[in-house]
Amino acid sequence: MRRTNLPAEVDQLRALLELRQGGGGGGATGATGPTGGVGATGATGPVGATGAAGSIGSTGATGPGGASGATGPSGTIGATGPAGATGAGGATGPTGAEGATGPTGPGISTTPTRLTSATTITSADTNVYANTTGGSFPITMPASPTDGETHTFTDNEFQWTTNALTIDANAGQQIEDVALTSGNFGASTLLTTQGSVTFQYDLVNTRWIQV
Repeated sequence: MRRTNLPAEVDQLRALLELRQGGGGGGATGATGPTGGVGATGATGPVGATGAAGSIGSTGATGPGGASGATGPSGTIGATGPAGATGAGGATGPTGAEGATGPTGPGISTTPTRLTSATTITSADTNVYANTTGGSFPITMPASPTDGETHTFTDNEFQWTTNALTIDANAGQQIEDVALTSGNFGASTLLTTQGSVTFQYDLVNTRWIQV
């Protein structure tokens, strides 16, 4: 609403009233009436347009660093790397002291074992003189011969053609039959010719071979 100027309007109304009543010359102006009360507040105007955005303020100071976090779990062990190159060989050490001499082996006896009756010989009886003058008899080979062990039998009295000598293999063994074609093996062989016969043991095949 528009506010009204009340004192001015009141004066105008008075002047008009006097003219209508035919009054003479104008009388003195009456005293000014009191000021009217303040009119009601007018309606609020529309909201003004939004002002331009202010400039961006400067960056604030960096805050203090936070506390360190807890250590994470250990990772898995990596694969083993390739083997390094072989180092150069070390110098050869000095020759060690000579060891003690071992015991003498059975070897081939130069002293003959003289037999005139049935006997089982040992590995030490490598040179056997078999005298069959009193009659034929058997000789049995050793029970536990070593590989390559040899035994020589000799007709020192030249009696085998009359009284043959029998050579028996021990249990679990065989012996080559000298009277047959080479390669025939059995439990025994018969020596009927004057001279000497040598047998060598084949441990793998457990047999005595004429050599």
